[in-house]
Amino acid sequence: MSTNTQFAKTLFLTCVLLLLAISGIHMFTAKISFNVACVLSAVVVGYALIAYLLHINILKSNAKSPTRFVTAFTGGIAVKLFASVIFLAVYMYLKCEKPVMVALVTFCIYIVFNILLISSLLKVVSKK
Repeated sequence: MSTNTQFAKTLFLTCVLLLLAISGIHMFTAKISFNVACVLSAVVVGYALIAYLLHINILKSNAKSPTRFVTAFTGGIAVKLFASVIFLAVYMYLKCEKPVMVALVTFCIYIVFNILLISSLLKVVSKK
């Protein structure tokens, strides 16, 4: 099985688990509203798409040279972090509900998808 297929399956499973957790918290407790649950669900799906695109890009860079791998990896992580900051700044500027909770959950989701990306890339790089 190819690395991209394995990573896609892992991302899909992680997305499903995170979306189920967000839905469960919304439905069975009164901790988050429907709007916040939708925002967090969009964050999960967005990070999954970004992680998959980064994975493909970084693997292509790795095939060319180790220097390009490092550049692609650090650049990809920096772009993802900058996009997160922009999203949270806009969310807080618009004075949407529960901005601190959304920021903390977004940070946790960011960490989860970075761990998945790094662990998958380490498997590929260590094979060489």
